[in-house]
Amino acid sequence: MREDGGATVRKTFHRGPQAARERQAREEFARLQRFAAALAGVPGVGCPRPLELLADPPGLRMAYVPGTNLFELLGGRRIDAAAGARLAELIAAGVAAYVGALGEPLPDFKFDNLLWDDGAATLAFVDFGPPQDAVAPAPGLSPYEVSAGDMLGSVVFQSARPRHALDRGRHARSVALAVAVVRALRAAGAGPLRDGELAAATSAAYRRCALGRNARRTAWYATAGYALGRRIALGSVTVGPVLR
Repeated sequence: MREDGGATVRKTFHRGPQAARERQAREEFARLQRFAAALAGVPGVGCPRPLELLADPPGLRMAYVPGTNLFELLGGRRIDAAAGARLAELIAAGVAAYVGALGEPLPDFKFDNLLWDDGAATLAFVDFGPPQDAVAPAPGLSPYEVSAGDMLGSVVFQSARPRHALDRGRHARSVALAVAVVRALRAAGAGPLRDGELAAATSAAYRRCALGRNARRTAWYATAGYALGRRIALGSVTVGPVLR
């Protein structure tokens, strides 16, 4: 919720026991503090400035960051190769800064949690809480593999989502950008980013979004969604929707 004439944003936690909500607020505020500090030396990439940890209800206050949701931007704009490569480099730089500073995967990494500011030509990462139905990553996966898998799984999930299933241009641009981000991470030496482990992380992220949350969603993604979901070629593997 925006406050102070739009200059700040309040995020509060309302689900679960009080102690759990307080822990969520503390953890997200700490992530934001450390990520903001790490991004101080990364040109063109930012995140909301942490302002205050809130007690009742548990939450945090942060500075408002202007920009257009990147997933929505991909639905309405063609992005040429040079602009796509630059955007991928900025995203990769942000992921590398987060993993380097916190030593963990970037939580809920997806284009919906990125904002692009045309005027300033800057990218902002937002929302640092775990995704719904989050589970611990499989043993042996690096933070980069889990982070990139979340992004790829989200792209596949969105490509089969009923409200966007026919938006072929958006999905083609999302796939191209996701592949470019993986390429940029590898070029920057972030890793490991192994094909097989990346495929496993993508499948896990897709399952969390598409399967098991409720019977209606599972039925869609196990039938029409499976047929509609995009397949993404990555080196020696192709990632895409799964049935179970």
